[in-house]
Amino acid sequence: MLFQTILPRKGVPGASAGFTLLELAIVMVILVIVSGGAIGLFVMSSASRKLKRAGAEIEVLAKRAHTAAVTRQTPYALVFTPRHVELRTLAATSGNNQAAPGGQPDDQPAKVASGSFDLDGDMTLKFRHWSDKDWREIGDKDAYVWRFDPDGLCEPISVRVEYGSDWLEESFHPLTGGVKSVNMEAK
Repeated sequence: MLFQTILPRKGVPGASAGFTLLELAIVMVILVIVSGGAIGLFVMSSASRKLKRAGAEIEVLAKRAHTAAVTRQTPYALVFTPRHVELRTLAATSGNNQAAPGGQPDDQPAKVASGSFDLDGDMTLKFRHWSDKDWREIGDKDAYVWRFDPDGLCEPISVRVEYGSDWLEESFHPLTGGVKSVNMEAK
């Protein structure tokens, strides 16, 4: 009768109140199972949360590029490298410092649109053109430029962010630069 108190139980003469070792062991096992499940859910939701954040950042940059291109009448671009996405004027991606016809010179500060996003260390970035069947990886020394024109059009692409075996895919609309569809698998 380990771990029993010396208080008598009501209605049972000579019995003491308390918990037996078996009852305590069962409670401990239940606590371990519940806490293990909670930790598992936290780890899984961590990958999901990182993927959703990366997708949201890319979407925000795409909307900024679309808005800036239309309002400033200057082509803008999102430049994708293996671990980085950056919003620039299109001229800044090629080293050309000229404005589009009727647009503002690109040497003016781009206060309307700017921004960048760094992927977490274990994330990788892929893209797919509307006519491609397979995802394209961006090499270490490569960059992919997604152009946004002053007429409001952009190339319809899909972006895939991978984090281990988990992934998030976003397809973008060519008229709005916004997300058209999202697919995600987080285990």
